[in-house]
Amino acid sequence: MVFFHGNAEDLESSSSFVSYLHTKTGYTVLAMEFEGYSIYAGHPSAESVQRDSLRIVQHLVVNKGFDYHDILVMGRSIGSGPAIFVAAHFKVGALALISPFLSICKLVEDKYGWLCSMLLEERFSNESLIAHVQSPILIIHGL
Repeated sequence: MVFFHGNAEDLESSSSFVSYLHTKTGYTVLAMEFEGYSIYAGHPSAESVQRDSLRIVQHLVVNKGFDYHDILVMGRSIGSGPAIFVAAHFKVGALALISPFLSICKLVEDKYGWLCSMLLEERFSNESLIAHVQSPILIIHGL
């Protein structure tokens, strides 16, 4: 399983959840850090997250011998962006999303109004990318 954490998280703060996933499912869980978070130097950007998310899955296939259909991808909150991006590019075994969003602009519009959303460049357009996902999808979201 490849896990992409939420915005206010990093690998350290999500380690107990990753450990829980491993304990409950028996799967090996590979959690990816985002550039500019925690010990990963640089500045966070959608492009760097997308680039790294593709590389990590390709690493599992090319260097570790996994088949795409054996890889489960999970994303929480902002992590739903790279999770959907990966699943739109590779037919993975399944895609699980916890508290996903349609797009960054729509998220800002819902919270702060349309004017604020007009000032942003779209970073993760989950709503348009999800149409390209051919894997089974599980969405977990509260009110």
